[in-house]
Amino acid sequence: MDNEHLYQDKDLVVKLKSSSSYAFQILFEKYSRKIYHFSLGYLKNKQEAEEIVQDVFLNVWKVREELLVGRSFESYLFTIDKNAILNTWICNKTLYD
Repeated sequence: MDNEHLYQDKDLVVKLKSSSSYAFQILFEKYSRKIYHFSLGYLKNKQEAEEIVQDVFLNVWKVREELLVGRSFESYLFTIDKNAILNTWICNKTLYD
């Protein structure tokens, strides 16, 4: 794992915890494309993948004060993403069953 990568995220998360919209913007720019492509790979639907990106980062903003500084921010994002994908599958399955 790249220590410089973690250090940069750590600094941004510290600022995000203090409601820095700039730190949020940097993290969004850094990870939104990865989240989108990961979601699209499973859902095969561009609109749903875009909505998940928005939901993931909205969730991050809502819980920003509770974020853990020493943990991998990227892993945290992909955990939220995975859960959002599963929820989308469940909702779609329920709608079409």
